[in-house]
Amino acid sequence: MKLPNFFCGGAPKSGTTTIYDILKQHPQVFLPKLKEPNFFNREDYFKKGIEWYLKTFYNTSEEKKIIGDFTPSYLASEMVPHRILSFIGKDVKFLFILRNPVDRAYSHFLHNKRDEREPYDFETALQEEQDRIIKYKKPDTYFLALKFGYVWQSLYANTILTYRQLFGKERVMVLIFEELFADTPNCIKSILDFLQIDKSINLDFNIASNPSSVARSKMIKKLITHDSVIKKGIKKIIPSVTMRKRIRKFLQKSNNQPKKYKSLEVAIKRNVYNTYFKNDVEKLEVLIEKDLSHWKFDA
Repeated sequence: MKLPNFFCGGAPKSGTTTIYDILKQHPQVFLPKLKEPNFFNREDYFKKGIEWYLKTFYNTSEEKKIIGDFTPSYLASEMVPHRILSFIGKDVKFLFILRNPVDRAYSHFLHNKRDEREPYDFETALQEEQDRIIKYKKPDTYFLALKFGYVWQSLYANTILTYRQLFGKERVMVLIFEELFADTPNCIKSILDFLQIDKSINLDFNIASNPSSVARSKMIKKLITHDSVIKKGIKKIIPSVTMRKRIRKFLQKSNNQPKKYKSLEVAIKRNVYNTYFKNDVEKLEVLIEKDLSHWKFDA
């Protein structure tokens, strides 16, 4: 089994599933059937060791040039790049897809609303975030902290800088979400160039994964997304991580139906941007040498 040599680290709610669904068509690319291994930032997985990671997610990957791990939440973790360096080495490449931080945070918020995790309105949820993170940012509840990390997972500059420092600027590619969906074919071709694989392969670019949705059944949604005695029983009956994730994905997809959500008011967007994201966006703009004026609001 080969070690992964390509990581897509997010940000969450920024189109990583669409990229995953397009790239997995390529004959030179292997991606696990379950998109997000979460090995390097999930303690209960990480403590099982690298052999478990490979056996669970990469046991059929030998013949491919690119072996990928698409885990968007890696972007938010300070420990992940150091773990990847220690366990896999420097001979890897990274793709980060970054979205307007206000839009990303709001999309994340709507996802939690859909899953009935979020009791607050958007602005209140942002105000409560630090207290939630302090409460849950521990090894055994880290993923719960991520669930409410609207601002945390929308701050990009320091993480991108860390990956560049550890692995080299030439091994870290940054795409902007808005560019990806404005011109998907050319963005995919730039990824294929970055990965140094065949650009002549015909790929279906007309994919928009993870559209906005709402649950058909709230009962099924709670069963999927909330801890319960039933879920603990299922873990005992079905010990395979991959099998449980497949069942969860099937139930989630079957229970969702498309829904258009109301856009944020401009005044709220402006306030959120200037309160939480202005400094990070300005730092990122210099770091990646891209014009991000379409993300900005005047104070």
